Amino acid sequence: MSLLWSPAASLSGQGGVTYNVDKPMLNQDLALVSVEVITRGKVSGATALGQLLAAWPTEAHDAAFAPFVERALASQSALQRFLAAVLVEEWAFAARTFKAETSLAQSSSLAARLVAQIHALLAAEAPASYAEMDPILARLRADSTAFYAAFGTQGKVPADKLPSVPDVFGVAQAQLVADSFSALVSLMQAKSKKAVLPSLEERQRKVLGGIAYFEGVKARHDRQVFAALGGAVIALQAIPAKITPLIRSVTNSIKVRPVVRPLLPLVRSSVGRY
Repeated sequence: MSLLWSPAASLSGQGGVTYNVDKPMLNQDLALVSVEVITRGKVSGATALGQLLAAWPTEAHDAAFAPFVERALASQSALQRFLAAVLVEEWAFAARTFKAETSLAQSSSLAARLVAQIHALLAAEAPASYAEMDPILARLRADSTAFYAAFGTQGKVPADKLPSVPDVFGVAQAQLVADSFSALVSLMQAKSKKAVLPSLEERQRKVLGGIAYFEGVKARHDRQVFAALGGAVIALQAIPAKITPLIRSVTNSIKVRPVVRPLLPLVRSSVGRY
């Protein structure tokens, strides 16, 4: 926003308004602001909410914050889980300046429930997909459908021998589509193979490329979500009995963000245990 508007120049009477970006920024107009800038803004908002929660009366935590934080942690959205974990981590660290004598999980019923919820998320397998990835799956499904259709129209494979894309569709089903290439080629007439094979191979490459893109985006979301969950549970000083998932999350978080602050309580807790 500062690139498009100078408050100092405006207040001096020398203009300063190049373009009113307030509404586009509120609407997250990607023509003016990048996804990274929007995400940083959301992280800053979650951090501020965590600090606000630390100063909020403990008896009012459930009424004011519980529905939003608990729902976000259980969301199918990677961003919602990530932001909720950032909020909890900031809350735990900020709370120590107000109530350093007791752990947050002991003084707040909301924090106690969140500890159990985060422990369960860390122990569970990562979800097969996230809500943000639905458009990628939709495109992958369309490419898979076109892949089968091409074998019918170009490869002249009889319709009763062509598979169909299942209603329940994910990256595993897309891989089965790509893997069916050789079996479908064997059903083609020899005289038509040479002419249409390059086109069919290109469609297979498109499906395989979509799978690789999906897996890359999924891995990035997994790292971000589990790194944030690990940071939150460490900040809450509530290390789970089974520590391996937590260690894995913190180790992977090195690829995402600095981890010095979250690691200090983990080291202290581990020293205390042993």
